[in-house]
Amino acid sequence: MHLYVALLFLQLILGPWRRRSNHWFLQGTLWLVYTVTFPLITYTLVQMVSSPVKNVLYPFWAILLFWAAGCSNAMTVYSLEDSKQWKRYSFELLQYFIYLSYIASLLVPGSNRLTIHKPRRPEVLLPQPVFFPLIFLVSAVFTTNLFRIISVWMITNSNPSKLVADHMRVQVDQRDADHQGQGQDEPFDFDPVTMKGYRYLIWPTPRCHLILTIEAIKLVDGPITIKEIWDMTFDDSLLNTTQVGPSQLKNVCLSIALSNLLRRRFFGMDCAEAGLPETRKFALEGLFAEEDQANNYSRGFHVIEVELGFLYDLFFTKYATLFQTEFHFLFYLLLKLIITCCCGLLLLRYSPTIKIFDPIIEVGTRRVDVTITVLIMAAILLFEALQVILYLTSDWATVSLAWRYTKGLQSNLIVSILNFLILSSKKMFAKINSFGYWQNKMGQSSLIECCFRAKPFYMNPMFGIFTLPVFYMTMPSFHSLVFSKKTFQEVPSLVRKEIVSCLRKYSNGGPLTNGETALHLHGEFSWTVNLGNHSQTVVMLLWHIATEYCSMAASHDQEADIESGPQPDVKMKIENYKQVAITLSRYCAYLISFVPELLPGNSTDILYVFNDVLLEGRCALRQGKPSRNELLKVITDSESGGGDGGGGDDDDHNNNNTTTTTTNNNTNTNTTTNNNNISEDSIFVKGLKLGRALEEKDALYRWELMAEFWVETIVYIAPSDNAAAHMGRLAQGGEFLTHVWAILTHAGILKRD
Repeated sequence: MHLYVALLFLQLILGPWRRRSNHWFLQGTLWLVYTVTFPLITYTLVQMVSSPVKNVLYPFWAILLFWAAGCSNAMTVYSLEDSKQWKRYSFELLQYFIYLSYIASLLVPGSNRLTIHKPRRPEVLLPQPVFFPLIFLVSAVFTTNLFRIISVWMITNSNPSKLVADHMRVQVDQRDADHQGQGQDEPFDFDPVTMKGYRYLIWPTPRCHLILTIEAIKLVDGPITIKEIWDMTFDDSLLNTTQVGPSQLKNVCLSIALSNLLRRRFFGMDCAEAGLPETRKFALEGLFAEEDQANNYSRGFHVIEVELGFLYDLFFTKYATLFQTEFHFLFYLLLKLIITCCCGLLLLRYSPTIKIFDPIIEVGTRRVDVTITVLIMAAILLFEALQVILYLTSDWATVSLAWRYTKGLQSNLIVSILNFLILSSKKMFAKINSFGYWQNKMGQSSLIECCFRAKPFYMNPMFGIFTLPVFYMTMPSFHSLVFSKKTFQEVPSLVRKEIVSCLRKYSNGGPLTNGETALHLHGEFSWTVNLGNHSQTVVMLLWHIATEYCSMAASHDQEADIESGPQPDVKMKIENYKQVAITLSRYCAYLISFVPELLPGNSTDILYVFNDVLLEGRCALRQGKPSRNELLKVITDSESGGGDGGGGDDDDHNNNNTTTTTTNNNTNTNTTTNNNNISEDSIFVKGLKLGRALEEKDALYRWELMAEFWVETIVYIAPSDNAAAHMGRLAQGGEFLTHVWAILTHAGILKRD
């Protein structure tokens, strides 16, 4: 019992951090707590039932275990796969209830099993003073346990998303009908700043309805749209927010509306508004208005962060269910508080005894046992109180507040009390939910640095001989989880700014390009994105190796004329472009090696390509410290059997048997290229030769080209139909690519073409 209460508080403390970190210790601890809950409680209850040892406190301990089993709001499932097992959780709840009923039968007077022994009076058979409070407590606990099952069921329930999809289809059809009635030349009345014309649903159903019907799409008794929120005037000072500007509450409501739109993709539903020009206008002129460029579009990215926070809560916590059953949740909490206090007082006042005809070994109840039981009750109540505070300070409570203000329910006494609790909690505990919605970091990995490292011990053939085959096969996964060399870097504000700037290039439509537009704009190296049958993974690895080479070559001596010269503005530009290029290059390498399911193509194929290139690098390089000289030696060795192996020119690359000489206007230097050798080189060597060709360019030109290429590549790889993979990463710290994917979805860009 004590162990489980400790695990419960551990889950309360670590649960909210799950979305902010993917550290293996945090994730592993939460997985352990989630996994051992059912067998630990079941084992304890079975021991109470089957053991001949009996204690009068068994009914109380059983109820506390039953209570603790479903009271956690911070984590309902560990992974999305667990959400499909809501029937199993229903069976677990039924199993707990059966065990509890059997144990609680000790309190039934007619069973002649439990009586109250009062001194100086003959022993009589009377109802236990705690019997009726415990019955009410069991009912309240059973009901609150149902909230967890409902939360898990809601993850796979596609009905709300279907209502959102139908609503957006109705809006698009209505728009087309109005367009035909007004004439083809009449402009549409949409304003992404005031949200005029945008009727995104805040919540697709009446909040009191858990069983959804198509009638709920009629905006009568519950659902409201973002337009209705935008037409209201709110006093944001009541929320005690630190956000600059008067629209914090409206931004939160916009986030939950966007989360409803994005959730459709999890179920593979149609996004009817994707092809409309006002959809892209909303993203580029509303979410990421040019006026916010000086702040690196902080407002738009914050809206996306809160949106993904809502989706995390929907898929992995109980908050979405509590939002729909807010009054019931608080009522049952108050009921449990009152009943538990009564049980504690009665337990301290009276000392029940067990009378059973079957042979048992009765363990005497000491005063300290009763005291500890009461303290555990108080601990669980404290746990519940902390969870209520977390909910009242959450964004769900903010949306609930806005919903009631929009519906004009402030005059209701119960509503007024609830509003007071929310506002008071936000003022008193403002910093509780101020830790961020995700880790705000990008994974970083360098393929070249991996090549220079020593091979893991499990790759030694002798290790495989003396170990079990299963253990040998699982070692790579375990090593990658615990001892991986990935690092994390805070997302630079420059990267966010460049992503939005790249999106503006597609404001008039057109397919996304994998860096080809940037290369054509500079007139060089476009052959690197047209490699025949090679996949996008090969293109990214090729440029990643080239970027890493240039990063090693960019020493102070080589760029001394820029870094020590009288041109601080040029120096700053170089540093900015370099930061963007290196950060995004290493992030793509991290995605390829650790999160391939988010990238275009088959994840297994992506890992095989990465491992092949890694093997090429390890065969070509020696272990030790990475250096430019070692990389140049690899290039020299590859050219020892033929001509020069530098980068190619766009116009003559298709002639594989021709040696060409190109002149770069930026550096006034000549580059001799033998394209036949390039086509025969491995991907690793091609990347090094591309890096050497880039090294010969002017520093500003080189890093600007690579920065533009990588920004365009990130935007290109972001569209995906694998919404489940993106949602799954929300519980592991989140991914920056998921944020870009959400932005593209709200801009109507669902496909690369």
